[in-house]
Amino acid sequence: MKNLMLVTGTLGVLAALGTAGATPTLSAQSIIVNPVANPVNVRVWTDRDPTGSRAPEYAPGEKIRLYTSVSQDSYVYLFNVDPQGTVDLILPNRYQGGGNFLKANTVKAFPASGDPFTFDIAAPYGMNKVLALASRTPLNIDQIATFKGQQSGFASVSVQGQNQLAQALSIVVRPVEQNTWDSATAFYNVVNRTPAAVAPLSPRPRSPRR
Repeated sequence: MKNLMLVTGTLGVLAALGTAGATPTLSAQSIIVNPVANPVNVRVWTDRDPTGSRAPEYAPGEKIRLYTSVSQDSYVYLFNVDPQGTVDLILPNRYQGGGNFLKANTVKAFPASGDPFTFDIAAPYGMNKVLALASRTPLNIDQIATFKGQQSGFASVSVQGQNQLAQALSIVVRPVEQNTWDSATAFYNVVNRTPAAVAPLSPRPRSPRR
């Protein structure tokens, strides 16, 4: 991924397939929305904004950690869309702890403690969107994301841009019951921020001799 760079790999992936069932809507911000109230209630947030309602700033080289939770046992799919429209599938992945089944009322972190990678911020600068899609049953995203070979830790995504992602996911959820899936978003801003200058240490005054 362009903004979330893996120290040990490259992110990527997405998929779409399905007919009939739920009738999701697309918001003006290209976010897939379930028009029916449901108990799944997925949440997603960053380590600098536990509310998930703001857009905290990160500078290149800094690390970011993402969190998600659900109110019912669900399969959670996490995507990142950078300012240039590059889409990366964060979850599921093939690393330790990369399974996407979440128990109700538990919080999962990415990366979690012990994972063999970190998410390091990099350019391009601008607003990033993290989309969480949760479903009581597994979703078929094979036409959007694929794992290339056994050595690939993260899948490759075949759609680009938040519009295509939202449209593809709206097709994915149509075969499932409306009250069994939910979506949520979080944002973070990559800024060109230089480290604060550190003032030179002044020499320590000497004690007068006696």
